[in-house]
Amino acid sequence: MGRKRIERQGEQMAENGRNWPGSLTPRQQRFVEALLESAGVAEAARRAGIGERTARRYLKQPGVQAAILEAQQARVEALSRELQQIAGESLAVLRQALQDKSAHWSARLRAVNIALTQLLRVMELVDLERRVQMPDAQERPFAHLSDAELYRIIRESGEGDLGGDDDESDGGPY
Repeated sequence: MGRKRIERQGEQMAENGRNWPGSLTPRQQRFVEALLESAGVAEAARRAGIGERTARRYLKQPGVQAAILEAQQARVEALSRELQQIAGESLAVLRQALQDKSAHWSARLRAVNIALTQLLRVMELVDLERRVQMPDAQERPFAHLSDAELYRIIRESGEGDLGGDDDESDGGPY
């Protein structure tokens, strides 16, 4: 049997669920790696040495989707660590720039601004991921209550106008 035929049989087994969970065929692994380095699916397929239709079929498979997500998360975490290191250096440059009133620091300050902005964005993404993974009850303590119950509690507490039947209401929901 040829190597390509064996690879295809392995892919068919994986697609039919006969392969252990989380494992990818060599072709799927090449595609996932190529996808992370490419501008789109067509380019990733070409880099991985597979057809675009095969690549699009791979994208529908849970194992490939999980591998892509895992690889993307690893990249974000690595970027976060690198930006945290850069942020420390950037703060030192910022401190120097603020203390040296005679120096022209516009280019360096721009670099500091970019580094700190990117760090904040990564930190927001990490925080968002943490919140998404938290149990609903911790993030939304009133999730177990219906809208009617929430409305009643707010109404009884006298906090805020809910756009009820009072004279000032314009009939809108707010």
